[in-house]
Amino acid sequence: MFVKSKAARFVTFFCVLPLITIMGFAACAPRVSYTVKTLYTDPQFTGRMLSGFHVALLPLLNAGWPVELDELEELELFEMFQTVRPDIKFVSTYEFETDFTFKAGEASLFNFYKLLFNEEMLALKNADSLWNSVRQHYLLVYSIRNGMSVRNIDTSVYKKFIVECELWSVEHRAVVWRAQCGGVSEDKRSRDKQMLAESMKYLAQMVPAVQPGYGPESW
Repeated sequence: MFVKSKAARFVTFFCVLPLITIMGFAACAPRVSYTVKTLYTDPQFTGRMLSGFHVALLPLLNAGWPVELDELEELELFEMFQTVRPDIKFVSTYEFETDFTFKAGEASLFNFYKLLFNEEMLALKNADSLWNSVRQHYLLVYSIRNGMSVRNIDTSVYKKFIVECELWSVEHRAVVWRAQCGGVSEDKRSRDKQMLAESMKYLAQMVPAVQPGYGPESW
């Protein structure tokens, strides 16, 4: 169901905040239900800390490897993020990876993705060369934590997956916000990539809203 690619995406969980259930049931659209919940927010983190800073969109990761998306789909995802969250200054996956590999090489990029996916916090804290290759202030990391597709005897198809999303502070090398989206469908018209893209959109909508930073006029 989920495949390797040349780029990637990442996450984990703690406190549970309000739960939102979203049902997809347009007249001819496949029926899919999505459940979204915030799992963790650093007590010191507020939307004000995003003010004026850039957030790099990392590719969707599956077991440490990027899920395969073609260039058109990646562009559509980037445009979707800009539409649903115009308050955030996003940097595309392509721009992030181009900058990173220019400084550290492709092998280091995949090592970075692997550490993020496996939540190897100690190794990440000490990975100076990897973090020094990141030009942005924050990273939005998506990862598939669970996924299954079963064809039933009556030809219906049962699909279930969990996508997690983390917002990483590059300065502190730590997760400041985390959320999870679960998707379920028994409609055989449901497409994996579409379901994943929808879950990524719902998670992006959950990221704390950017608040104006303190300027000279505040004092």
